[in-house]
Amino acid sequence: MSFEFLRKRFDKLNGYYGKKGIAPQLSYLRIEENLENGKGSYQFNLKKENLNRLVENGLKRNDLFATIGIGVFLRVENSVKPGVNQLLSYAPIANKDICKVGFNKDDINALYNGQLYISTGTTVNLQDTPVSLFRKIGQAQCGELCAAATSAGKQDQFDFEQLIKKLPEELVFAGTQDHTIKVEFPTFSGADYTSQADYSGTAATAGVSKIVFVAYGWRVIGGTAEQYRNDEANPYRTCI
Repeated sequence: MSFEFLRKRFDKLNGYYGKKGIAPQLSYLRIEENLENGKGSYQFNLKKENLNRLVENGLKRNDLFATIGIGVFLRVENSVKPGVNQLLSYAPIANKDICKVGFNKDDINALYNGQLYISTGTTVNLQDTPVSLFRKIGQAQCGELCAAATSAGKQDQFDFEQLIKKLPEELVFAGTQDHTIKVEFPTFSGADYTSQADYSGTAATAGVSKIVFVAYGWRVIGGTAEQYRNDEANPYRTCI
């Protein structure tokens, strides 16, 4: 997706709201859900209460959010060091792959045979979108991430903008609307999605396995106010 394309999309948004004194801000939405062994269906509530403010970022009622791209990630939370462990674009296996964090079994790889579904009210925005679009294993780089003797000084390449799937269609989230975001993937009895949060020598701490939805784009704070919904000059009035 070219810079010119993004500029045109921004100008459309800013052309209306900027004149109202509320210029769009580059921002993101991020909602995490704990993985549960054997469970293959997860919903992400953009207006989720009790957000983990260390990492999550939701949608308030007065927010309008114009999406550039979306992503589905994994993450392993370390309860001793909350907020430290980063997003994962694939499922590394603990003590085997080069990452410092990882899953105890490869069962979670079923995620990448799943689908993403997004709707706004009764309108389906995306359905049967393959989660495999979001799987990316980067080239190993020198760094400080890993302490395992076989991979000391190595970490996976990570580029957030490259990992986000850019959307040519205009997907808009509004705090006044009911949005359903759901990921479903195959599962089976005994499926194990547990993980380890850290590796040091021969010991590892238990981790909390997470599935994460991220949307990257422009947020207009106050953009869903009544006067904007009723203004025929607003190109986003039907989204509110």
